[in-house]
Amino acid sequence: MNDTLKLMLKMYKMGTMDWLGYDNFERYSFHHIQKKCDGGKQTITNGSPLHISSHAYLHTIENFDPDKYIFLNTILKAINEQKTMPSIEQLKQIKLVLLEFQNEYESKLNSKGKEIIKNEYKIDEYDIKNIKKLYLTKKRKKWYIYVVKEFVFLNNIVQHNV
Repeated sequence: MNDTLKLMLKMYKMGTMDWLGYDNFERYSFHHIQKKCDGGKQTITNGSPLHISSHAYLHTIENFDPDKYIFLNTILKAINEQKTMPSIEQLKQIKLVLLEFQNEYESKLNSKGKEIIKNEYKIDEYDIKNIKKLYLTKKRKKWYIYVVKEFVFLNNIVQHNV
């Protein structure tokens, strides 16, 4: 694990939930908001802490549906700029996009003949409806969860793209 990621995990008091809302005990990886190949540096202001599998899934989404990837990356950038964990509204927006992608590609295979949507990626509408409950549960376990004001521009993107 690199020093920038270690600092982010400490700064955001990360528990087991990453910024895409996946909750497990996997190791974290550093997602470049602005890609390395596009000049993005490995800095706190250009990163998102994601679990290894959700990071891979985000790039799967990028390959199959670039618009959804750009949308998710825009939310990750906003989360980074607010300097707190994702808000409940942001998690709902992320989960809605992930669910839409899942519904579109659930029965499709990649070029190697493997399912695009692995079991560990799958979510359902129950996950979206219970995000607030998830937050409260984590709070009781003393993981620091922050609810911040909603970003108007994100709401406009969701209405436009979802």
